[in-house]
Amino acid sequence: MKITAWTALMIVCLSCGFAMLSSCKSGRNYTQEGMKAEAKGDIQSAIELYTDAIEAEDLDLKGSTIVFTNRGNLYFKKGLYEKALDDYDEASSRYPYYPQTYYQRGLLYGALGEYKRAIRDFSRAIDYRMEYSKQEYPDAYFARGNAYGRLGKLKRAIGDYDKSISLRPKTSHYHLKRGVVYFAMGKKERALSDFEKARALYKFSAIPIVYQGAVYYAYGDYDKAAVYFAMAQKQDPKNALAAIWLHLAQWRGERLTRSGATLADVRPKSGWHAQLIDMLTEKITPEELENRSKSDNPMKTRSQAHSAAFYTGEFHLLKSGSDAARIYFNKCLKVIPHAEIESVIAGMELERLKQLK
Repeated sequence: MKITAWTALMIVCLSCGFAMLSSCKSGRNYTQEGMKAEAKGDIQSAIELYTDAIEAEDLDLKGSTIVFTNRGNLYFKKGLYEKALDDYDEASSRYPYYPQTYYQRGLLYGALGEYKRAIRDFSRAIDYRMEYSKQEYPDAYFARGNAYGRLGKLKRAIGDYDKSISLRPKTSHYHLKRGVVYFAMGKKERALSDFEKARALYKFSAIPIVYQGAVYYAYGDYDKAAVYFAMAQKQDPKNALAAIWLHLAQWRGERLTRSGATLADVRPKSGWHAQLIDMLTEKITPEELENRSKSDNPMKTRSQAHSAAFYTGEFHLLKSGSDAARIYFNKCLKVIPHAEIESVIAGMELERLKQLK
């Protein structure tokens, strides 16, 4: 078939037209595709699609706020905190009434240890959601309670946990965290009650049982604590934390007949709990554990430094005496002074050590 110049020109024009149409997706199209990629767990593709949506420059203020918030969430997940904060700040400047932006930025501030800023953002999220959607925000109340707890404002933390539980009573981790704060306040029975509720709501988790055992451990009832830790280990045979606590309780109760065997049985191949077990079984030194607690992620570093100090304190209390233990318990409280199981017990251990002087 002979192709005329006119036909060739039409083919070229049609090809260019299709190319232009395919490259002229709207910001809304890119946003939808980004959400689909995010739902599939393809974070990098989702970030790129949200970036395309922003660069299309055809979204209204609220639409672009949602996209910046979504992209900020993904940067947060990847540990790119500065980029996440930039996106949240941009989102709040475009449409300052989107509660999700403040909730997510509050979580980021919490991860960075900036709890006062986190509280401010959680409060905004609560207020704006009620003002514009006429809905309560139980997760924001819970998150604000966590931030108050980290600042040692325990009554305010309880108030927020009470509110979150009243709105969503069957959420196990709400009860779990309120129990920790009750424990920090010296309200043992209320703490145990909340841990029992968390256990009933999340029947497949060993953590509420571990926390119940930790309360008895803190008050020196090592035999009863060991019973709970053994129950937790039966619930989840691969739970290294339950095995660590059982080891400590048996050690303190002078019932450790197979030193290190329980820990060796459940030691993960890698990860932080494997490092803790290696220190407790003397495969690495406490100093090596402390060095290994450091990472590029500030939230991870804080959490690991906190647990490294606590479990090293327990190790020294059992192995080398009170002076070294005192140093590490103080380190634990310096990293996270309030509203964590280990922090509460570290404080109680220090009080007991004072009485021994």
